[in-house]
Amino acid sequence: MKQRIVTLPALIACIALAAVSAAVWAFMQNGAKGAEGVNIYKNGKLVTALPMDSDTEYSVEESSVKVKIENGFAFISESDCKCKTCIGFGKLSKAGQSAVCLPQKVTVELFGESEIDAAL
Repeated sequence: MKQRIVTLPALIACIALAAVSAAVWAFMQNGAKGAEGVNIYKNGKLVTALPMDSDTEYSVEESSVKVKIENGFAFISESDCKCKTCIGFGKLSKAGQSAVCLPQKVTVELFGESEIDAAL
């Protein structure tokens, strides 16, 4: 008798998880508009706010993190943390998106108008 590599309940759970993930992603993308600016926080305190319409690079004080704004996208371009997860967040462009460097305690958050008033 052959053993199944994937059981039916496991397959159903994977399909359900994929469907829910796709629905959440679609919901988040539909209501978000382009960001107006970027708030940069260090240790939970706002250190600067930058507009999205000008290309610039900002070095966060007391850390090795550099935040770059380029062609309407904001992203963490440099950090000396071990895992570089913060760089892996990629380019952000919509209001409400964020990237975090936990070892350096830096948060990059895009702000602006959103069509979503509330989520149930």
